[in-house]
Formats: sequence, structure tokens, C-alpha cells
Amino acid sequence: MKSARWLFLAILCSTIAIPQTVCAADTNSVTFNKQPDQRVTKLLRETDRRFLIDQDGDFLLTYNFGTNGTQDVWIDSRTVTFGEFGELEVREIWSVAYSSKNPLPNTIYKKLLERSRIVGFGGWTMSRQDNICTITFRAKVDAKTLNPKSIEAIADFVAVTANGMKNEIEKTGGNIWSIFD
Repeated sequence: MKSARWLFLAILCSTIAIPQTVCAADTNSVTFNKQPDQRVTKLLRETDRRFLIDQDGDFLLTYNFGTNGTQDVWIDSRTVTFGEFGELEVREIWSVAYSSKNPLPNTIYKKLLERSRIVGFGGWTMSRQDNICTITFRAKVDAKTLNPKSIEAIADFVAVTANGMKNEIEKTGGNIWSIFD
């Protein structure tokens, strides 16, 4: 029963994007590093990816998609740990696909929720802050098992997915396809 409770809390926390908030019981923790996570630094140095580190210690990779523009991907230094002994440590790798000062139609949110179902891993989140509506693609990964190839593949996947959605929204005026259309 205890493991079912942790699974429920993990799913709940993965669907709610509330920065700097602990979503579960006191045996879970969130680390807020201003320093970059040296594990990520080591992994990225073993790839051919260029990266920057921001003032919060997070990693920025910029992808150039030619005529489709550039796409920034962030790898958080911050992790969320679940379990009494920290059995699961989760890190987010994410990219903003679209931002707008105008409210987005509810149909876009519904279609993104549908699309999250068919993505191999990761999903779409929507937020509104300072009257800016933002659509972000996020992959939540096991921070303890990442290796140079997997962190590179995940960052590539996040970049391609977010860039594809950005271009689809811009080209269709927000009339993105649905799996139920």
C-alpha cells in the first residue's frame, strides 16, 4: 500500500508544474542548487554539445533548426527525490514551445493533452505567469541513471518535439491536429 501511495504522489507531482514546491510527504525532498549539478556537467562534457550554465545552475543547450529557427532546451540542476531513502531522483529536461500575451484557445490545451498520451515520454504543460501563456514540453528522467548518450538523446527529443509544436502553432494559427480529428 505504501508503494502505491508513492506512485500516486509521483504521478501527481509530475502533472503539476509548481516551481519550488514540495508535492509530497516529508520523506521527499527538492534540491535547489544555485551551483550546477556536477553530474550533468560531466555528462555534457562527454558529448559534443555546447552548453551554458545560467545563474541558477541550470544548463542551456541551443539547437539550430535552420529555417525552423532555434530551440532552447534546459536541463535542471534541481532534482526531486522520492522515497524514504531517496530511491527515485527525478530531473526535468524541458523546452518552451510557445509563449503568447493573448490567452490561448482551450482547444489547444485539449489537443496538447491528447498529444501527451502518444508521446514516447514526457508531456506538455501549460502555465500562465505575468499574463504570458506558455506551452512547454517536459521530460522527467531518472537523474541517477543518465549517461552521456541518454542525456543527449533526451535533450534532442525535447528540442525536436518543442520546435515541431512551435512551428505547427505558428503556421496553423493554433489549429493543431488532434488524434481524434
